Amino acid sequence: MTGQDIDTTEETRWGLLVALYAGVIAGLPFLTRRGVDVAFARFPDAESVLLLLGLPALVGLGLVAAAVTVRQAWPAVLRDGDHVDRPVVARVAAIVTVIVLVCAVPAASGVGISVLVSVGFVSLVVALAEETLFRGLGLTVGRASGHTDRRIVVSTSIGFALVQVAHLMTEGATTFPIVIVLALTGPALMMLRLSTGSLLVPVVVHALVLFGLSAGRFGSDPTMSIAFFVALGVVAVAAVAGMLAVRRLPASDTADRRRGRWIVTAAAVVVAPLVGLTLVLVPSSDLGALPDPTRSYEEALERYAEVSAIDDREPVYEPCRSQLLDHGRRTEQVVVLFHGLTNCPQQYLDFGREIFDTGANVLILRAPRHGLASSFDTLDEGVTSVDAVGRLTAKELRDYADESIDIATGLGDSVVVSGLSMGGVLATWVAQFRADVDRVVAVAPAVSIPGVPHFVTTAFINLFNRTSNLSLPSSGKLDHAYHGESTGALAALFLLAQTVENEIAVERAAVDEVIVVLNPTDDQVDNVHVRELVDDWEDGDGVVEIQMLPDIGLPHDVIDEDQPTGDVDLVYPILIPLIIDGVAAS
Repeated sequence: MTGQDIDTTEETRWGLLVALYAGVIAGLPFLTRRGVDVAFARFPDAESVLLLLGLPALVGLGLVAAAVTVRQAWPAVLRDGDHVDRPVVARVAAIVTVIVLVCAVPAASGVGISVLVSVGFVSLVVALAEETLFRGLGLTVGRASGHTDRRIVVSTSIGFALVQVAHLMTEGATTFPIVIVLALTGPALMMLRLSTGSLLVPVVVHALVLFGLSAGRFGSDPTMSIAFFVALGVVAVAAVAGMLAVRRLPASDTADRRRGRWIVTAAAVVVAPLVGLTLVLVPSSDLGALPDPTRSYEEALERYAEVSAIDDREPVYEPCRSQLLDHGRRTEQVVVLFHGLTNCPQQYLDFGREIFDTGANVLILRAPRHGLASSFDTLDEGVTSVDAVGRLTAKELRDYADESIDIATGLGDSVVVSGLSMGGVLATWVAQFRADVDRVVAVAPAVSIPGVPHFVTTAFINLFNRTSNLSLPSSGKLDHAYHGESTGALAALFLLAQTVENEIAVERAAVDEVIVVLNPTDDQVDNVHVRELVDDWEDGDGVVEIQMLPDIGLPHDVIDEDQPTGDVDLVYPILIPLIIDGVAAS
């Protein structure tokens, strides 16, 4: 066996370790989440932070430490004498770290001390694991293989960036800006190691910067924190400076230069199309209403029979079938209820019955691709996985909303629409496009990704309306709702919401009375952006009003009676009068 063979084997083992570490970070939380009553990428307390973020980080650190121990490489990993004394690098790193930590104070306002301690602990463990893996073992293996420091910086930085992206699998879209910026800091962190000869310095800087950027995500409103974005910008500038500093390292030999050009070219081939898909806007001009309203009670029943017959042709879980709560005649008022993403009509059934008792007909159609069992043989075993909703499109949602209103116009003299989350977005679409509706009550409309600037939602819409769906399953207690997230379904939902926003800029709402209900403790809705949407509506001539639910820690789903953390006895008496009587009830 030649020396080159040995070197290649070491590099391969290191690459496998990187892949294993990324797998632990991305995959283990899906196991530890079982039995924990938190939604995907939501960490409301210290326990969930430690369980869903801390435990995977500790396991990852254990794997890395074991690998270094087996290789007997701790002395070389921790410190070496072959370094360039560049105190200016350490000083710049210290300045950046101080700025980020100072900015973290206002960004994390309102966060409990236990959560901050947990975030600090997780940040330290992650920094220890990743600095040991990349700036420690990666550097040691690279030098043993005869590579120049410049090439080692490039290869370890690519691996480091991929691991940062793996964090998205656990922490969700709210951490997107942080992940992207940190993914670019690999060269800067390696320059710290090379200039000081110690692993301690990049560990400390990595941990403190990660804590400073992450703490703000647990505050009450990170999107409004200027300090948070100042910190993010400072780290981004430092990352770019690190990349430029790498150019001063000794150049690679001809073979390595050629290999490096191939790596850059391959990365460009992969990244350029993704960047293009992210930047080019998805058209939404064809997502307006296509009304075909029914004119009589009998016609409405015929249309409902046609639509509900789909439930016989698809493997629909019995409680998730479309529902028409009907008084046997055309009533003065008919109420259309839109359920949330991944849920089904069962979510609104108890709520609908209480509205039915007021004398109104109630229509709750099943949204496309929702409420499905895995097969016709398992119709009594609950719904299947969240993959079922992955191919949902904005046009399907538009048609679903249109069909609901078309049927409702024959069931009652006055049409009122309400919905939660995805249903809230559908309600806002109805408010903008369907003039044959008299009142809309949109509850917690999920118009964008919470906790990030709106351009992130726009990029998400552009990318995931054009690429394959990525399903992120989780566990849950409701047998009638898919558990987890679907990028395809979210992209379709956000595109429909974007259609409403675009139309509001040029046309007033079609519905005269619009009520938007927000939950102050809802971490799955961007309340700030919803308020901006309402402000744009208020420039028109109609009645647009915001109602706030009590600030008592209500969950996102305030409708489903089976939601274990909900309080329908409090919420129903607030929402039902708004639906039946409108603004006068407030």
